[in-house]
Amino acid sequence: MKRPLRSLLLGLLVVVCSMPQDFAPPPAVGVGQRQSLLAALPIQLMLLGGQEATAQTMSTEGTRIDAGTATSIIFTVVAALLASATAFLGQAVNALKDSTETQVTALKDSTETQVTALKDSTAAQVTAIEKRVEIAETKFDQKFDTLIEGIKQLVKRAVETVRKRTSFEAVEEQCPQELVGIVQPIKDKMTSLKQQVMTEDGTIKKVLEGLDEDKLKVLKRVFGNVDEHGNKRSSSKIITEDKLIQTAPFVMDELDKVDGYVKHLSSLKETIFATYTECYARSYNQCSNGLTVNFDNEMFIKDIDSAINYQSILRRVAERNQNGEDNGDANRANALNEGSNRCVIC
Repeated sequence: MKRPLRSLLLGLLVVVCSMPQDFAPPPAVGVGQRQSLLAALPIQLMLLGGQEATAQTMSTEGTRIDAGTATSIIFTVVAALLASATAFLGQAVNALKDSTETQVTALKDSTETQVTALKDSTAAQVTAIEKRVEIAETKFDQKFDTLIEGIKQLVKRAVETVRKRTSFEAVEEQCPQELVGIVQPIKDKMTSLKQQVMTEDGTIKKVLEGLDEDKLKVLKRVFGNVDEHGNKRSSSKIITEDKLIQTAPFVMDELDKVDGYVKHLSSLKETIFATYTECYARSYNQCSNGLTVNFDNEMFIKDIDSAINYQSILRRVAERNQNGEDNGDANRANALNEGSNRCVIC
């Protein structure tokens, strides 16, 4: 017990000696007692080094320190220690606070710098990506335009070739009303098919899926340059347009319909020519004299002149009638005007 007590008192002495002179002890110790206590501490420490000390009495040069005084001294020293510790802790807290604020400020500045750099880097990357996308779009547009132009040229060339090889004749006049019911539905279907090819994929494939197997085999044989047994033939010089003309009736059902109409119209055309020729032969021939079997074109010319004169007479009669109607209208108008100017009584 002695050694810890000695150490405690030595520590207390050091603290008390380092205390400022204006330090105020607790109320239990007066000013005179404080001086006595401070004067007695060195002697007490000496006694602790070589003599036995008691908790009840301590004396030096006629000064006695009882247990209450010692307790007051201990409280005073403890208060001083607490004050010093509080001051030290306050300084430490302030230093830690300043250091923390400095670190936070530095971290904030570093974070802002990194964020700014990241934003700049991201913006640069976005700009580069946008530039690459723009270049890719430009190249795609150029390739697409080239593709479209190539398709247009191919279509134009193929259509012109097909028209030449099929003796196509352009018709500028409007379709006769009698044929509208036949022609217009086919035109509408062809227009719809072209629009589907331009806007959808696999339109021709859908048409092929609707054909029977025999027609599909014919198509394969024509375009694949194979014979009826599926054997590869030597390189063919038949151009694609000719293959399209050859296979069009298999793919386009409307072409069969048109061909059927054309056959009937061609037959009707032949009937018209035959009728015209037969009527002319019966009307203008030289068979009556029994000499030759030929046409009498001179008589036909005379009938033409007679028809011209007849048309001229009809035209003059029509003009005379028109002039008479105009004169009659003028006479009736004059009579009305004269009647309006005449006196009612007269």
